[in-house]
Amino acid sequence: MKKQFIALIFLLVYSITVFADYKADYQKLLKDNQTEKLASLLARWEKVEPNNPELYIGYFNYHLSKAMKSGASIDTIIPKDNRQSYMILTDPKTGKVAGYLHDEIFYDEDETQKALEYLNRGLAFGQDRLDMYFGKIHVLMDIHNYKGAYDELSFILDHGKAINSQWLWSDNKKIDNGMYFLLENIQDYYNTWFNEDTVETNSYVDQLSRKQVALYPNHSWAYSNLFVTIKRLNINEDEFYLVKKAYDIDPKDMVNVNNLANYYKTHNNKSEAIKLYKIMAVSNDINVSEDAKKNLKELEK
Repeated sequence: MKKQFIALIFLLVYSITVFADYKADYQKLLKDNQTEKLASLLARWEKVEPNNPELYIGYFNYHLSKAMKSGASIDTIIPKDNRQSYMILTDPKTGKVAGYLHDEIFYDEDETQKALEYLNRGLAFGQDRLDMYFGKIHVLMDIHNYKGAYDELSFILDHGKAINSQWLWSDNKKIDNGMYFLLENIQDYYNTWFNEDTVETNSYVDQLSRKQVALYPNHSWAYSNLFVTIKRLNINEDEFYLVKKAYDIDPKDMVNVNNLANYYKTHNNKSEAIKLYKIMAVSNDINVSEDAKKNLKELEK
């Protein structure tokens, strides 16, 4: 009986080690771009652990690596993606700017669709895996499927509320302060849409921010977003309520301080604007402090 018990423990330990090695081996093969060996490994892994979300992340990354191609692109406007570097092209005759050369990622449609399908299958086994949702949204944003990204963002706002922000990350590890982590990362997508600055993208931020206010009313960023969208979309709404609400929730957030200060400045409430700009002027963020000092110089003439 004792020998059987020891053998069972050995088998369990061996099994766990083997399962763990699938992920490690897949990561190494993916890094080394060994696609044929990777496909074979994933097929073996699926036979052993068909319900493991990590397996489907493996398939997702495999097909995504096949889908992504990089190449040079020339545009007549500066690339809006702040992460991109670019080269200015000038007309040799006139010396004027003729365009902007930059690297761009292109996605093969079929492989991208396969990647997203595998991620959807994995989400059936990891419904609270925020890393998987963000992976999906990131791709949808990159291929400019903004409606698809909007739908996913809307879903995770609702789902986060339903699970009390008990989100999981890689290997089903719990995320500390899940609500803040969710909203902080979603804001990056909103900012991308703000940079696009079209009726479509501003409308998506507006709609999602309204949902965010309803679900997470004690978080300030959505109010600040709405302060921007109502002006861009010409929505007749109380601007002061939005900037004041954001400030009241988090008066240490310099975005909230700046928005309220600017509101007071444009509405000729000089004394209140000066109070807030003085707070910003001592910020550790050099951009915030310099901007505040310029406004103070203007107001204190």
